Amino acid sequence: MALVYDAKVAEVKRLSEALLMLDTSRIVARGYAIVKKEESVIDSVENLKKKDQVTLLMRDGQVELEVKDVKTKEI
Repeated sequence: MALVYDAKVAEVKRLSEALLMLDTSRIVARGYAIVKKEESVIDSVENLKKKDQVTLLMRDGQVELEVKDVKTKEI
């Protein structure tokens, strides 16, 4: 019984740590920024077009921006 309990406690701890890694405030604290358009996270330039209004979330605030141009490039 104790082994099952210990295994479950370890699993909960692992899942909690995984969730913390996904916390947006922790992501931007590491130097990343998050781009959002109409409350949706933008993960590709293919989801943007000229004149789109986007929000850039950073560790110390956010910036409202308008897309000037979209250029695609494979990295």
